[in-house]
Amino acid sequence: MEGDTPIHRKTFLEMTEPEQIVFLEQLRERRLEPINTYNDIIEAKKQKQIAKLNTKQEKELAQFEKCLEKVDKYLEELSNRANKLRMIKMQLEFTE
Repeated sequence: MEGDTPIHRKTFLEMTEPEQIVFLEQLRERRLEPINTYNDIIEAKKQKQIAKLNTKQEKELAQFEKCLEKVDKYLEELSNRANKLRMIKMQLEFTE
């Protein structure tokens, strides 16, 4: 800006209209820098938490699948035992 020195700073009213527009744009950009930084930090934290939750979900899903396999095994065993009991009952009824 012409006429702007370290000793005498131009006031907003002393600036030309294009200088005022540039000044305001620079002011807005400087104001937005901390906001953008804050938003970037919040987004990074959010992504970190999402990654952490995904890892936790994968571990929990693996445990769930193991339990499900055990349940299937026990249900099959239970079904086999029930069939054996039915056969024994039928044999008992037949022999009476």
